[in-house]
Amino acid sequence: MSFPDLLPISNRDVFDQTVRQAVGVDEPPPATEAVTATNLGALGSLGTQSFFSPSARHRVAIVLTDGESRPFDLRQTARALGHAPGVTPIFVQISSSGEDVFDANGDPEPGYHPDPSSSETLAGLAQATRGRTFHEDELGAAAQAARVALGSGPTRREELIERTEALAPYAALAALVPLFFLVGAGRLVAVALTWRGHAVAGCRGDRLGDRTPLST
Repeated sequence: MSFPDLLPISNRDVFDQTVRQAVGVDEPPPATEAVTATNLGALGSLGTQSFFSPSARHRVAIVLTDGESRPFDLRQTARALGHAPGVTPIFVQISSSGEDVFDANGDPEPGYHPDPSSSETLAGLAQATRGRTFHEDELGAAAQAARVALGSGPTRREELIERTEALAPYAALAALVPLFFLVGAGRLVAVALTWRGHAVAGCRGDRLGDRTPLST
């Protein structure tokens, strides 16, 4: 499982581009090659890592999933999501008994069969985490459940920032930094070799009794 692909952001261009590119065949690619690659236990990191602002006291994660998962520790995931102040998951199950998984060429994968226990898996996880589960045709109810979990309070409109910044010059400058070090190191080596050449020649001259200054 790879998430989140989109965090709250006021830059509309970044938001729209991520929405357009977040969902696709092998976009993002699975972390492992298997008939079932998703691990719902990874949701626990939402409660233990910095996905929310420290000041956010009411936290909700809306999870769009077919409910199919590799085996995971239900209690450990529930403890992680319950880490104070806790994250309330709202599961929206997008699946059907006759669905197929298609490859990049549009051909159905013969090794895939819908998991009949996926709804039970989601229901158990929702119960353990004080969350809710909804089917894809219950989006209104899912949205209402999210509002209830978030509670009431003051609201504010975030400033919309639309800005385009070229990153290529910075990347080119960063690529030149190692070259500067290499050029500088090359000069130091050349100077050291030159100085060593004088020192060796001087020693040889002294041994031969030649007190004439060496030419450079």
